[in-house]
Amino acid sequence: MSPLILKMPERISEDFGDSIRKLAVLVERIHSTGGNEIMFDFSNCKFSSPLFLGGIAAIAFNLRHNGNTVDFNLNCIDYSFKKYLETIFFPAGFCPQESELHSLHSTFEKYYTCTYIPLVAFPTAKSSVEDTIREKTLSAVNVILKNQLGLTGSFRDAVYYMIDELSNNASDHSAVSRGFLFAQYYKSKNFMDLCISDGGKGVLDSYIRCGKYPEITSHSEAIKAAIQGKSTKDIPESRGYGLSTSRSILIDALKGKFMLWSGAALASHTVEQNDVVALKNELFFPGSLVALRIPTNDRKNFDFHAYTQG
Repeated sequence: MSPLILKMPERISEDFGDSIRKLAVLVERIHSTGGNEIMFDFSNCKFSSPLFLGGIAAIAFNLRHNGNTVDFNLNCIDYSFKKYLETIFFPAGFCPQESELHSLHSTFEKYYTCTYIPLVAFPTAKSSVEDTIREKTLSAVNVILKNQLGLTGSFRDAVYYMIDELSNNASDHSAVSRGFLFAQYYKSKNFMDLCISDGGKGVLDSYIRCGKYPEITSHSEAIKAAIQGKSTKDIPESRGYGLSTSRSILIDALKGKFMLWSGAALASHTVEQNDVVALKNELFFPGSLVALRIPTNDRKNFDFHAYTQG
């Protein structure tokens, strides 16, 4: 049986939802074909987005984790895009090792003047070694963003908080060995897109495994519960998935955009809308994909601690 060849879009627009729509087309094809050999063909690509590439990284990881053969054609006709993919370590991501931690900041220094970070494949296992690797890697990512965006004050604290909380959610709930973090700064448009994804168990499975909420039986119910801060661990409800506070900071304080796709449900939140929709089974996303659009031009003098205390 010949492999399923998935032609990647030539271009992803800057419309926040375009990445999700085009990922959904690919996910549906994968589910409908049912083959175990898949090729992601980027040969015609000229421009993509953090949300799309972060989603592909997690999908490919999940497919391999489940025994499928996955290949990539990264011989792009657009040479600059090909070099971009090489520079960000796509598709496997930069996988930091304990022995490399002392040199992380020097390794990442070349990104200080870029508009993107490397695709980081951070460890999610719960051990002292993995925790240290994850914490130091996220710290090095924060330094990149501090230099790129000139982060200061409450805005800096808010960005650091969202990255830390959402990355640690993947560690707490995904039940796989790696999560993915990727971001791109669109300076002329005054926003940064951030994607944190994993190819793990997903939000609903987390609630089922914890056994605290037998009433949560669907993917959409699970996403609503996570955004409301219902914890799957023996900690205060407000801690939850870190989604509740992160979403509040992003939407209420920074007037940004938020998406969460997990299993067969999608949450899409802005100042104007607050939707969680159930999807058909063919649009099932393995694990979770959190997408943030963070405005960078209107850095309100909000009290960051007002969102994280109480």
